[in-house]
Amino acid sequence: FTTTGADTEDLFVETVNQDGTYQTPDGPARFDSHTETIAVRGGPDQTITIRASRHGPLVSDLDPGPRGTQGPELALASTALIGQDYAAAGLLALNRAVDIAGARAAAPLIAAPVQNLMVADRAHIGLFMTGRIPIRRAGNGAVPVDGADGAHDWIGIATGRDLPALIDPPSGRLVNANDPVVGTDVPLLIGRDAYGPWRAARIREALSASQADTAAFAAMQADDVSVWARDILPRLLALELPPGELAATRDLLRGWDGRMAVNLPQPLILEAWMQRYYLDLVPKVVAPAAAPWLEVVASALTNPQAGLCVGDCTTQLRASLAAARGVLAARFGPDPTAWRWGAAHAAVFAHPFLGRLPVIGDWFSEAVATPGSDSTLFRGGNRPGDLSSHHGASYRGVYDLADPERSRFMVAPGQSGDPFSRQATSLLARWRDGATVTLPRVPDRVAQRLTLEP
Repeated sequence: FTTTGADTEDLFVETVNQDGTYQTPDGPARFDSHTETIAVRGGPDQTITIRASRHGPLVSDLDPGPRGTQGPELALASTALIGQDYAAAGLLALNRAVDIAGARAAAPLIAAPVQNLMVADRAHIGLFMTGRIPIRRAGNGAVPVDGADGAHDWIGIATGRDLPALIDPPSGRLVNANDPVVGTDVPLLIGRDAYGPWRAARIREALSASQADTAAFAAMQADDVSVWARDILPRLLALELPPGELAATRDLLRGWDGRMAVNLPQPLILEAWMQRYYLDLVPKVVAPAAAPWLEVVASALTNPQAGLCVGDCTTQLRASLAAARGVLAARFGPDPTAWRWGAAHAAVFAHPFLGRLPVIGDWFSEAVATPGSDSTLFRGGNRPGDLSSHHGASYRGVYDLADPERSRFMVAPGQSGDPFSRQATSLLARWRDGATVTLPRVPDRVAQRLTLEP
């Protein structure tokens, strides 16, 4: 499973009449209403009233501020709120499926969130979309629409065989890395904001260059080459800069292959520069938290028609490079050739409770410099303004279905949940380096035993 990025929710602006009803194409209607009580530990129960229009619950009721009885209200339409939730039944059916036909039958029952489901049996491979997609009378759900006239109402739900599917493609390969699912024979708006294709593109490159075996797949999971970086580099290298420290810093990117390795300065220069550029750019478009930074930057630099820049982006690129260089010089010294990605890009594994305590919290936290970024197969996602690694795969697995004993695994930071155990962080270096271990059914030795008692 990976997330499809489907658009399954719309906001409708409901117009409220003086008598508390709201307008519909068929005249006034009354809101459905019920109360829910939420138990609060250490405090009194909280009772809230839930109102709903024909489109869905009024999320504007979450605003505690006073409002008059007449005026617009925002209702949320969501496929997750339509009918019953059969997700548990769908997952059970998937567990019981013996071939891809059974998996395809289970997919529609897994209502939300919409996911890319990739499956294989002994003879076939397939990729299906789970869940439900709204069919809109008009529009694309990009902004709140009038709920009174019915012009943008949902007129149906697409699910199951209405959604894109790929079965036994001629290439003999299926890739599943949050990349857009395209079904040319499906005239349906899946969503407007698909994730970028960079990780999927790198997987395809690796598959074309290596043997398809467990060792190759394990190496693929630890791959640190950024196709995103390679895509935007031509625009950055073409930027006209006067001779000086800015040009010298940027020119370190020349000849770089996009590897986000810990011992290189180029990943640090690129990420700091592009994050600063994003933060300078996005306030002109949308709140930073709502815009995925990799996609916004790529669109601004490679698609002039997107209209995200003022002019041709040149002034903003120069200013953001200067700002980023200043921050990096203050933190890592004036010589950019001595900067290292690993010095800024660390993954932190902290005990969820003990790691937050003052004074002793650092004793229960482990940090390790890691390669990769949000655009690489070795996932090390970060947030604009913070170069640390916050999002990635703490668990990796490569399954050899012909011989399960040859399957390979890795989990970080260690094999024990006990922070006082020496095994709690024993796998951290191997996880960082992309190493794996086998887990045979019969161990060759037993180092420790754990006994669970009621």
